[in-house]
Amino acid sequence: MTLTGDHRVSFDPDGGDYQPETQTVKGGDCAEAPRDPAKEGYVFEGWYYTEEDGNEVKWDFKTPVHRQILCLTLVFGAALTGLAAGLRKKSK
Repeated sequence: MTLTGDHRVSFDPDGGDYQPETQTVKGGDCAEAPRDPAKEGYVFEGWYYTEEDGNEVKWDFKTPVHRQILCLTLVFGAALTGLAAGLRKKSK
């Protein structure tokens, strides 16, 4: 685990209404959560990333960044890719 140096955190909005800017975060510091994205017919559930073993995990913005180019992805419904923002389909 590397906590020194600068690390880039990028965001994949997966069709959300805007593209958050990439953040440069000093190792051991925390990234700032962007505003919640919106997509008609969906509900925002959070930002997710893919662990080295392939598991999708919701990112906790209180967690220090410790690796380069962490990509958080927006998730719509059950579809999770990368570090994703979680949106689920609205129930009627």
